[in-house]
Amino acid sequence: MMMISSFAPSGATAQGILNHWLPPGEGDVYDAASWDQVSTDPVSGEFLLDDVRIENGGTAIAERTSPLRTDTGDELEVATLQVGSRVATTDPTESRGTLRLDDLDLRVLGDIHVGDDRWAATTYGVLNVQGGANAVGHVVLDGDFWIGGSTRAPAVTGVLGSIGADVHGEATIAGDLTTNARGDFGSLTYPQLQVGQGALAVGGDVNGFDRIRISGTAVESAVATVGGWIRVGAEATSENLVVGDAGPGQLDVGGGIEGFDVHVGVGDDGAGALTVGAGGIQTAPRVGSLAPGITVGSGLRATGVATVAGDVQARELTVGRRSGANGQLDVLGNLSVDGVDPLGDVVIGSNATPGDPSQAAPATGRVSVQGNGSARTVTVGTTMEITPFGWSADASADGVLSVQGDFHATRLEIGVVGRDGASATGRVEVGGDLDVSFATIGSNTSTASGGARADLASGTLVVGGTLQGVALGTGGFRARSTIAVGSIRSPDHGASGLVDVGGIAGAVDLIVVGSSQVTPGSQAELVVRSAGIHVEPVFASSSLQVGGGLSQPTIQGGSGLVDVTGGISGFSNIMVLNEGSQLISRSGAITADLLAVGDALNGHARLELRDSTADVGTFRLITGATLALDVASLSQYSAISADVATLAGTLELDFTSPVAQGHYDLIVATAVGGLSGDFADVLLSGAGAALAPGQYSTGVVQTVVGGVLTDVYRLTIVPEPGTALLLGLGLAGLGMRGRRRA
Repeated sequence: MMMISSFAPSGATAQGILNHWLPPGEGDVYDAASWDQVSTDPVSGEFLLDDVRIENGGTAIAERTSPLRTDTGDELEVATLQVGSRVATTDPTESRGTLRLDDLDLRVLGDIHVGDDRWAATTYGVLNVQGGANAVGHVVLDGDFWIGGSTRAPAVTGVLGSIGADVHGEATIAGDLTTNARGDFGSLTYPQLQVGQGALAVGGDVNGFDRIRISGTAVESAVATVGGWIRVGAEATSENLVVGDAGPGQLDVGGGIEGFDVHVGVGDDGAGALTVGAGGIQTAPRVGSLAPGITVGSGLRATGVATVAGDVQARELTVGRRSGANGQLDVLGNLSVDGVDPLGDVVIGSNATPGDPSQAAPATGRVSVQGNGSARTVTVGTTMEITPFGWSADASADGVLSVQGDFHATRLEIGVVGRDGASATGRVEVGGDLDVSFATIGSNTSTASGGARADLASGTLVVGGTLQGVALGTGGFRARSTIAVGSIRSPDHGASGLVDVGGIAGAVDLIVVGSSQVTPGSQAELVVRSAGIHVEPVFASSSLQVGGGLSQPTIQGGSGLVDVTGGISGFSNIMVLNEGSQLISRSGAITADLLAVGDALNGHARLELRDSTADVGTFRLITGATLALDVASLSQYSAISADVATLAGTLELDFTSPVAQGHYDLIVATAVGGLSGDFADVLLSGAGAALAPGQYSTGVVQTVVGGVLTDVYRLTIVPEPGTALLLGLGLAGLGMRGRRRA
């Protein structure tokens, strides 16, 4: 082992000896004549290297097979190392050099600088540590590692230093790169690895650093490859791995990343690209820390792209945030964002009007997960105004989250305009099941009046399986689990919410589907493809509300569409409100205490039963509202059974096959006096459109159902055949069952 006379940490040389390389070309490191000064060990007679400086353009070669080498170990050991760098004002303004190790490891008891410039110099440095038959080619140091331009520059040269066109550094390490330095929290110093204008290639692992930064300039980007893992130091207190910070950077990791907050494409005009192997990313599990976890594309005009072959675990995840930002994260494994409250948030595609509106530009975020995912709060596509006079339509946001497996979230917000922001668009696709406590799809909380701002909150949720409601809390502290689609605060602003799910189940207390039609593009739709809506709410006053908004349910003009296949059950109240609102039930049964169509402000709502029945305590159809029933045959038609029913508005009967003569008992009460009112109009369509007015009649009659005399609203097609009375789809059974009363 080459002996060291003294050690001065962090590149200091107060107690060490400066060893300057002399040959302008290649030379042997073990030749004392290659150095301006050396000292000799009094016992072994070996000459000593301390603070090594290679800055004259020469190439220093340390070979295991050198005839001048007397060391018996596997490493070259020095105190500090500068190769083609200017770190202090006493260093040359032009510094170039190369250090190559063959079949040896490198041990440095301080810092390493390769092509590093802190004082407006011309620098070019190369470090090449090659393995061989006897040594892997590891690099172990006790300080920081700086390549191709430093970001820790003195204040007189600015925060980013004076890195220019004449700066380049590159290091190739066959084995591992490890620092033994320990962060000193009191002095805010941390072991760092920084790659600026240049490249780093590590064949093995990178260990022990608290901070890693891979970021170049407009002149040259920073590129780093790591064959194995990147792991943070055991005593780390500030773990950050940054790729592309206010400049271009690229990092490829063959294994995984463990213990770091990861930032890809951050800062103004940052551009980062990160690729991680099957080991995935696991951020530091620091409870109570406000560190952001993983950030991809965050900063004015910043671009970040990250692809992870394995799982990703983080306390928080932000992708595509701030004006002009563009972030994309592809996870080929599972995604878990499990920070302790207030952490655990996922933000994808977020924008706010900057202080200078001329800097406003759309923000986009994309996240795809091939496996399963979980998080606390997920916001996809959101905007807000942060300056009172700086609103700009250009400060829009667009976010997309795609999960092929199952996904769990406490709160899900998709397409949200907050505090008078610009338009926001969000889309979430879940291939499996979605578990959620609160879901908002298309929410506009803007209150700016006059309609001068064409802001639209647009959210889309597509779930291949079931949307499963999850109750929060216990006893009197339980929260009301809510799904809101197309929610608005002011009629001057628009919200578009589109939800397409296989089914809805679990502890859902309130579903509201409704948005203002004032802003072009506003709509609110909930489509349930097959499994229906069958919930088990926590609160007795559970509701399915079609029309209106969550913040103002009876707002004039708010409307929605709910189209359900497979039935609806579990709600106390089902209400179809406001003009244009529709509830369509296909191939299933509706059960509730109250089924109301239309409201006092505007009764033009619509209920359609297609091959469906409704069994409710109270049925109410308001003036101007419409009830549509389909009729397939005398033994198969949609119908309603209610304890009490109030009729008004319009009845539409759609005959889907040739008309059969006989009685059709469309609405059945449980007792005499259960039906009141009448339809203002009865319209026949389909095959029934050909019937003349004298061929059919409608009205309330009294008949026996299940052994009880009761009121029935009946359609009769004449002449009446001599057959027994046939009830509609399932009504005989419905009449026998007990019903809840509103």
